[in-house]
Amino acid sequence: MNINGEITTANIFRWVGYAVPFITIPAIFVVLTKRYLSSRSEAWPVIAENERYKRLSDYPWHIYTIVALGAFLIGGIVLFSLTFANKLLKGNEVFNLIKMMQAALVWSGVVFLTAGFIAYRIDSPPNIDSSKAKRIALRISGALTQGVATAFWIYIAAIHTFKIDDPLNLPAAHRGKVTIYSLIGFLLGTSIYAASGFGRLRQRRKSGRRNVGRPVQIYYDSDITAGETVNVSNGGTLIECHDNCPEKESVIKISDEDGTSALGRIVMRRGNKIHVNFEDEVSWKSVQGALNIQPSG
Repeated sequence: MNINGEITTANIFRWVGYAVPFITIPAIFVVLTKRYLSSRSEAWPVIAENERYKRLSDYPWHIYTIVALGAFLIGGIVLFSLTFANKLLKGNEVFNLIKMMQAALVWSGVVFLTAGFIAYRIDSPPNIDSSKAKRIALRISGALTQGVATAFWIYIAAIHTFKIDDPLNLPAAHRGKVTIYSLIGFLLGTSIYAASGFGRLRQRRKSGRRNVGRPVQIYYDSDITAGETVNVSNGGTLIECHDNCPEKESVIKISDEDGTSALGRIVMRRGNKIHVNFEDEVSWKSVQGALNIQPSG
């Protein structure tokens, strides 16, 4: 396959190989930043379905901007590193590293845009009061919007890179390449929008987790074991077992040394750590109080 000049199948796969880590690594950074900040502070709070932002002005746009700038820098470094490594592998002479970095940062505007969309999506749970058809339509329109915006910025970056004077009349030498670049960006933009968002991240807690270590007793079946809380929230806790751990779906009783207790169910087990959910938040708050953990909310 040879569409025009450098537009070969091999080159298309190479460009995709650049684009995927260039965009997805900063995207992972945004998700991990959200997870870290929402679990350790209220800097970027968790949003539940019944606590949606009502107006666009309610969203923490300053947080989105800061996180997007961080992703922008990461994207620039990733693209610069890929370009540098490719030149070395091909045996090409590497010179003017500052110019290479400047070009990488121009292209990293795509990452800034993508990171902003992801940050917004994470804080936008679906409106369960609206019809399913409307929710699907909004998701499709959002994916198309991100895809078009990504393709547009790639178009602008390509014009800057190839020093094209008339952006509305691309030279034949660059027309095919810019088209493929923009198409790749459109597909990545729509895919990332569809793959990211509130529903995928399962952030349904009413309050953020707090890292608190307290000794507890775990009663299950006819056995008892000791453990320590790793973090807590209004509706659950992560506990590290000192000895044997109950299995997933086990109903257990968590108790402090004085006997204040709450019934919970293990929803996940990883090694010697168990995630416990408490349906009766009142009794769980009593245990938190007995453990000198200030209940939130």
